[in-house]
Amino acid sequence: RAAAPFTRRVASPPAITALRYRSVHCLTAAILVLVALSDTCAFVANMEHDDRVVVPAAVDPPAAVVIWCHGLGDTGHGWASMVPELRLKNVEFVLPHAPVRAVTLNSGMQMPAWFDIFDLSVNAKQDESGVLASVQRVRSLIAEQEARGIAPENIFVAGFSQGAALTLYTFLTHPTPLGGAVVASGFLPLAEHFPGKLAERSRQGPILMLHGLHDYIVQFSWAQDSYKKLQDLGITNIDFHSYPMGHEACAAELRDIAKFLERHIKGPKSEL
Repeated sequence: RAAAPFTRRVASPPAITALRYRSVHCLTAAILVLVALSDTCAFVANMEHDDRVVVPAAVDPPAAVVIWCHGLGDTGHGWASMVPELRLKNVEFVLPHAPVRAVTLNSGMQMPAWFDIFDLSVNAKQDESGVLASVQRVRSLIAEQEARGIAPENIFVAGFSQGAALTLYTFLTHPTPLGGAVVASGFLPLAEHFPGKLAERSRQGPILMLHGLHDYIVQFSWAQDSYKKLQDLGITNIDFHSYPMGHEACAAELRDIAKFLERHIKGPKSEL
């Protein structure tokens, strides 16, 4: 039985929502407008910076921080509604927005992207400078969390698709050990950089890889090859989960992500 896909919900401006449902019964329409207003207010409240969405924890300081990087063409808002599904109320999520740039694969169209993509093939040219620039961006977010007193072992990097590729490279090359990496529907970019660029402490993991068996965007075989590469690098603390889905997320995957974070966050579990 196929896993139910996780649908990301993006708040619509109230005026648009009201127009969209103009023909609906007045009571239902009123409820919809109120929901839209509520969503929009939450949208604004979470926009603590122009370059990211922050979904705050129920406590300050949080028990842990997860830096979640979205996929190609998306923004941090696209995954903000995923956070409540994880039921980790004392964990803060920082969801940065990728810069808008031309993407060669999409005929040079301008869109949010962590790095350029030239082709969807296993031997395609890779945008080394773009990857490395985005790695520095994530590192700066990690440094911000450390500066506010969050222990590095409770800072996690995570992402989906292109953001997952960025996440994995960042984790493997970060000079100080982090709490772990969540790689959803991703792969290891610039694999030829390893083992030369591998930070020794990263060999200890932990890394959670998750992928759809029917993913024809970031192919399942790419994830398998990346997993094998990590094993060849001597990284043994890796979990690899597959799901009967395409290039998407599902409820079972989110449960596995929550369990991974719960297991590896340092400190009393009652604080989660």
